Amino acid sequence: MTNVLSRLLSALVVGLLAGCLFNGGGGGGGGGGSGSPTVPDPGPVVIEPPPVMVAYITGSGLHDLTAFDVDPATGALTQIAAPIPAGFNPMHVAVDPLGRFAYVAAIDSLAVSSYRLELPARAPAFASESAPDFRVRRVAVHPSGKFVYAADEDNDRIAMFAVQETTGELTPLGAGTVTTGLTPRSVMVHPNGRFAYVANSGENTIGLYAINETTGVLTEIPGNLFLLPVDVALPFVLVIDPKGEFAYLGSTGAGAENISMFAVDSTTGALTLLGTPIDIGGQNPEDIAVHPSGQFVYVVVGIEDRISAFARVGNTLTYVGSFEVGESPSGVAVDVTGKFAYVTNTNDHTISIFSINQETGVLTPRGERFALPAGHFPRAIAIAQKK
Repeated sequence: MTNVLSRLLSALVVGLLAGCLFNGGGGGGGGGGSGSPTVPDPGPVVIEPPPVMVAYITGSGLHDLTAFDVDPATGALTQIAAPIPAGFNPMHVAVDPLGRFAYVAAIDSLAVSSYRLELPARAPAFASESAPDFRVRRVAVHPSGKFVYAADEDNDRIAMFAVQETTGELTPLGAGTVTTGLTPRSVMVHPNGRFAYVANSGENTIGLYAINETTGVLTEIPGNLFLLPVDVALPFVLVIDPKGEFAYLGSTGAGAENISMFAVDSTTGALTLLGTPIDIGGQNPEDIAVHPSGQFVYVVVGIEDRISAFARVGNTLTYVGSFEVGESPSGVAVDVTGKFAYVTNTNDHTISIFSINQETGVLTPRGERFALPAGHFPRAIAIAQKK
């Protein structure tokens, strides 16, 4: 009996010690105990699916707009709908932030066209065309999706449009236009929706306009016409990074074709030139794209059939490298994930597709260039997420 009692006592002591160790030495398992806190169950891990994206490409040979699915894993393009007419010589395409409509500037039709991006594929369907009054190269969409602006280079003005929210139809806004400097080539809206900028190639200036966020009407801000230095002559294309902190200008004159970086004051809209212009490695900065992170900038070099990459560190822009593309490149876009870059090669009817190194911004070709039908002459490209 003594041996039995001894063994029972020993088992009880071991059990009590084990319980103390398991509870961190605490004195009880209740909610008010002094042991380690209970780790909450995080629940099932939710893995976000990759974004579904569509690329919209204009062709200056067939004068059309074509939609392609973008593979988020490989960057590959797959045509999803038959091309539709896009005016004569469509130079630029932009998609509204809500993914509902696309807008095309057809320079030789003297018009801006709008397209509904219809579900489920987000294939474009014609919505409207403005009166043939505006010779425009680029269009800009307000972040709200309610307004569209186009720089009319022949008449030194910006055309202003309201967007019908269900059909995408464009109608003149307010007086219809606002005066600019000489030969406006490019117009851009700040991501906060409060300011618009126009690059005036004929007088080497950048104009700044306030946007009435209710009516969409532009009003020039007095005393804020930015006079460009001599080495930034003939501004051609202007873009703003997704965060609205920096602007980038591609210039074609002064004997050196370059890119300049500006700090953007999001409160006043004012621009401050940072550093000195950087040579783009050739002639004709046809288009500029900024990586979604804002850390890399890509410039199409039209004459040399190359794309040049730049990295931003703080307020400094540095050259990363130059990469071969097809013949006569004209447009560039980075997908919404920042993994791939696309360049339209007008004269050989192809699209160059690159992987982007997320640390350096270096581009690596993804196989052979994507071939379009002969005679397409791809010109502009925009990539949007299906929403």
